[in-house]
Amino acid sequence: MNRKPILLAIVDDEAIYRKLLIRKLLQHGMMVMLEAEHGYDLLLQLYSGDILPHIIIMDIEMPVMDGYQTVNRLKAKWKGIKVIAHSSLTDDENIEKIINCGADSFVAKPDKTDKLLQAIMALTSK
Repeated sequence: MNRKPILLAIVDDEAIYRKLLIRKLLQHGMMVMLEAEHGYDLLLQLYSGDILPHIIIMDIEMPVMDGYQTVNRLKAKWKGIKVIAHSSLTDDENIEKIINCGADSFVAKPDKTDKLLQAIMALTSK
């Protein structure tokens, strides 16, 4: 039986990190349908697109619109899109804050991709 591909979006202000992460995800059969350098960029792309991602991998610290603001706005409009917060802000306060904003899970950055893949699979099996 063929499974539909998992459609992902990556939101991170570091272009090199986005490209490396996309490459790793593609190697594992994931489909990255869009990338954005900050939250406002993501929201513009979502509003203008015809297809929505299943999961968004979201940095917290970004210019223009950070991960907290973005997740709040995203979940107000598209409750069904899952969000994995992916950040180097790993203290309990920031993790709790992003989860309270609506993120579905948190994976520390940088990562060897295994934990990120596990988080993606856990969210798609729900």
